Amino acid sequence: MNRIYFSIVLFLAMSFMAKSQSSDLDPGQLPANVRMTLSRYVEALHSGSLQQCADKFVRIAGGPLLSDDGAQLAPNTESFSLKNDFDNIKSYAQPIQILKVNVRYSNGMGFGQTTLKGQVYKIW
Repeated sequence: MNRIYFSIVLFLAMSFMAKSQSSDLDPGQLPANVRMTLSRYVEALHSGSLQQCADKFVRIAGGPLLSDDGAQLAPNTESFSLKNDFDNIKSYAQPIQILKVNVRYSNGMGFGQTTLKGQVYKIW
């Protein structure tokens, strides 16, 4: 019984810590460099083909989206995430309307020279 209780308390404490390290940001206060990266991503998504999109995206991507050397997209990035966004960009308002921004800190996402550390922005 005590182990179950301890596990529940630990889980709740970890959930609270995870939530406390993440916060919402007013979309109007999105930093200029993040907004520019979003604009470049949307521009890439409007490319004529998925391959053209991937060629543009590899220039702005980082972390686990790239191979360890940063020279190309990770194996699943193009065929899943990027393809999904490429196919669905037609459904989004133009210009893009940012509804919500969440910011958290990361000690590292990805591997090798493409590792991203610092603030991570999740944009809706």
